[in-house]
Amino acid sequence: MVVQAVMLAVTWMLAALAWRRLSPRVRAIRLEPDGGFAVRQVDGEPFAAAKLLSGATVHPWLTVVRLRGGDVGISTVIAAVDSLSREDFRRLRIFLRWRATFNAPGDGA
Repeated sequence: MVVQAVMLAVTWMLAALAWRRLSPRVRAIRLEPDGGFAVRQVDGEPFAAAKLLSGATVHPWLTVVRLRGGDVGISTVIAAVDSLSREDFRRLRIFLRWRATFNAPGDGA
């Protein structure tokens, strides 16, 4: 009986941790004219500068970006085609594609 109680407590603790990790920390993303990003946290703080991390995925129906900035730390932002307006989704995709660098300077390619 004690083993079952401990296993139940551990399961609930892991579920609470997963729920906390899945809750969004970024409320809004702002695309800056200089090619940078700014993020606004869920608690309503003003926009803070953010850095785009490697590993962004840009498709016609889904965009996934990882940002580091402010007190948020590293956040993964998932934008599906139906999660924001069609025009905003297009702007985000174009912004990310134009920022892409396919060859590093001096890599011989």
